[in-house]
Amino acid sequence: MRRTIFWLLSLTLVLAVTSPYTQAQAEVRVVVDRDFINIRRVPALGAEVVGSANASTVFIADAISTDSEWYRIRFAGNEAWVSVAVVTVLEGNVAALPVRDPRFIPFGGPEAPRAGFTEQTSDIIGRLTDAGVRVRTGPGVAYRELANAPRFTALPLLGRSADSQWLQVNYEGVLGWVTAEFVTILGGRTITELPIGGILADEPPLEDTDQNDLFGTLRFLRERLDLAQPSLDTQRQVWTSAALGVVPACGGYPPRPSDANIPTDLRRRYGDTLEPILRDFNRAMENVRNAIDLQIEVCSRGGSDVVLISAPVVSGGLEFVDDADILFVSLRRRLDELLPEIGPDDCVFEFAGRVDVIPLFPPLAIIEDEFTSDNRATGYCFDASPLNIGYLEVATLNTNFDLIIAISPLGNPTDFLITGAVSASTNPSGTILQPIEFPFEGRYLLVFFAETDPGVEPVGRYALTLLDIATIAPRGSLISYNEDGTLTRNIVPVVLPDGTVTGGQIVGDVGAGSTATNTTGAPLDVLLEPSIGSAVVGQLGVNETVPAVGTIEGFIQVTLPSGVSGFVPEGSVNFVNTSTETVDGNVACPGVFLTCNDLLSCAEVQACVDAGSTLLDTNGNGIACDSDESALSCQIAAPLN
Repeated sequence: MRRTIFWLLSLTLVLAVTSPYTQAQAEVRVVVDRDFINIRRVPALGAEVVGSANASTVFIADAISTDSEWYRIRFAGNEAWVSVAVVTVLEGNVAALPVRDPRFIPFGGPEAPRAGFTEQTSDIIGRLTDAGVRVRTGPGVAYRELANAPRFTALPLLGRSADSQWLQVNYEGVLGWVTAEFVTILGGRTITELPIGGILADEPPLEDTDQNDLFGTLRFLRERLDLAQPSLDTQRQVWTSAALGVVPACGGYPPRPSDANIPTDLRRRYGDTLEPILRDFNRAMENVRNAIDLQIEVCSRGGSDVVLISAPVVSGGLEFVDDADILFVSLRRRLDELLPEIGPDDCVFEFAGRVDVIPLFPPLAIIEDEFTSDNRATGYCFDASPLNIGYLEVATLNTNFDLIIAISPLGNPTDFLITGAVSASTNPSGTILQPIEFPFEGRYLLVFFAETDPGVEPVGRYALTLLDIATIAPRGSLISYNEDGTLTRNIVPVVLPDGTVTGGQIVGDVGAGSTATNTTGAPLDVLLEPSIGSAVVGQLGVNETVPAVGTIEGFIQVTLPSGVSGFVPEGSVNFVNTSTETVDGNVACPGVFLTCNDLLSCAEVQACVDAGSTLLDTNGNGIACDSDESALSCQIAAPLN
């Protein structure tokens, strides 16, 4: 797969070459419609202001930002950005503008990047003056930094910007742009010899993302080893043959592999991991280049007329090849050890300079596990959007720890959306955290941690499930541990988006406030399913009253204080169904939190007032539900104090 991806990328770049850089670009004429508007360095509010413009100023926009809120223009000879909100389009097709952003997209765009990595060189050389310069992904200070070239560095020059203020260079295999004022062109060559727009990169720059920086860099180095392997193999054959007295063939030399240059921020964050690998990688590439250069030198001195190469020269060539061989083998082993297998159901998680791979939480799954003294934390990732409402339910069994839970964006793990705890002492059977609202569409992180007293090893099991209650909202607990310690997925009714209650084998829905009271005189088993002999999920104490949520085939479905839902035989409880019950000839209140629009008659209104409702006569005039929105208007009697 890695090779397939490389060749698909190469094909894209080849196709891009068929469209010359100098061909007509999409342009849109815009006019400023107010005074003192800000012109900014990058397309973002709060970005550096590079100048201002007044009403009637006309600009040519040649690109649009990724969020379609900014146009790219030329201002004082440089790239700059103006807000879409403060200009009016005079002519041109905005939809035809390419999408650009110097902070993320290299010069030339993703379809034809003019920055990244290259094997190409040039006979036009520039030398930095008395200062080092930043090598950027494009001709402007808004483009992100790829590398830092030290003072007096000699750089092959490959292109220039249209205003000749920036030069495209190859700095140790990194193709990027530097400010022309700090470069002296050597050998009497001139800047006008360089092509405007420069050349295409062999490979685009590494993406600067929150998730894949380290692993992307390691994969890049691994692929570069594979690309350099044919050059090493050719040199091994050349110098082994030379040791046997065979003169090396001249011409058709293999590509000279370039060094790798890793962005400064990555080296700073992952220096302990990357620096030793980068050092050996560049040493290996140098050895391959030295072997090739030695072959070229031999050919330049005598070519095919050389009958026998001196022993020191052959020994030098073999030494270069042997050193490169050892480094190639070592680098492959070390890189393979650092690179995990990241499948479609995995996420890359980065925090505090460390990177790990965590699994994707399977939809509607129940995950059960336990902690140890060596592993007190576990994480998962999941996908969500503002259209979702998260529902996280946890159950524990015989635990001596508090289960600390947090949800945050995967790329910003300390920006907690919700936190909670399941206490072994106060809520041993489980808890529900809901609702969870998500600010954007993307990937999120779920972390849970076992907290115990110092020196105490965590003991006990836990289980959790995660779902979207914007799609289905359960009535009651979905998971629980039975008395025998087995984990159970409870049969509970669910509410669909249209309000329909379905599932859980519920036949008869009951009114709000319905209850069931244990009248057996002994603890009553609450069953997983509506059948005698079913697994037990809890108990109803003597004379204990709990909410009733439905009926089925001689059983009442109830919800225990822990949130666990189950069934009890109808004859073992006093079942009060508020949807049908009458008291002294008067209809009972279906629920004290209902509003006028939820009630069907003035009798229900009076019953709810008697039950303590404060939602029906809000103006206190003794007439309930007398608003224009209500179909009822009921004279009510105030309840006795």
